[in-house]
Amino acid sequence: MARMTPAQLQARLAKAAKRIVQDTGTGMEKAALNCEATAKEYCTPGNPKYSKAPFDKGLLRAEIYHAVEIHGNAVQGFVISPTEYAEPVHEGRSGMIGRPFLLDSIIDNREATQKFLAQDIAAGLEAV
Repeated sequence: MARMTPAQLQARLAKAAKRIVQDTGTGMEKAALNCEATAKEYCTPGNPKYSKAPFDKGLLRAEIYHAVEIHGNAVQGFVISPTEYAEPVHEGRSGMIGRPFLLDSIIDNREATQKFLAQDIAAGLEAV
């Protein structure tokens, strides 16, 4: 094993930390896109996830999107629907049971999300 000076070790660790954040962002992008696709699937008529899929003209499904933000060492993935009636459909309201299509897509894809993150982080670590 090669010997390093403290400065060399510090530089290598800083490079590894930066790479881990970048690779986590790459994995999160894949995971969030996967959850977006599942949420759209859950808003499709005939989908067995809910007895009545939240669908009228398809606007709710069409406006679902994902985003990934990196702030320093923090990586966050989001699956979002800006449609005005998305929250009442998702959470429910008096007389209407909630159909949490966004939350369910995240929960149902938990293992896939962990796999995407683990693969990309491991690949990055091997490269450092």
